[in-house]
Amino acid sequence: SGDTTSSPMAPCMLKEHYAPRTPIVFRENVNMSAVPEKTGIITFGAAGSDDKEARCFFTRVLSTKGNFEEIARGLFAALHEMDERGLELIVIDSCENRDLGRAIMDRLTRAAARS
Repeated sequence: SGDTTSSPMAPCMLKEHYAPRTPIVFRENVNMSAVPEKTGIITFGAAGSDDKEARCFFTRVLSTKGNFEEIARGLFAALHEMDERGLELIVIDSCENRDLGRAIMDRLTRAAARS
């Protein structure tokens, strides 16, 4: 029964409010065959599940297993990296809106709204 008392993530892990210059859309809201050539993908699962996607875009995998802590640790660095590549669009996965995933989605929703 130790699982129910898992330690909460340090509050500082997601306190950064970074809004990329590059527009952000959630993957479920976009037709991947119609995105610009210079599109980056930030994924929270295994990369390369779609061969066309793997060949055509710059992809950053934050967690191969959808681990919220891995995603939170790499999120802002990945957004900064995408911005510095001069992309036209960033397509990002969404994660379950529970626990730390809720904080991640809050930050991403804000960043997408500002882009």
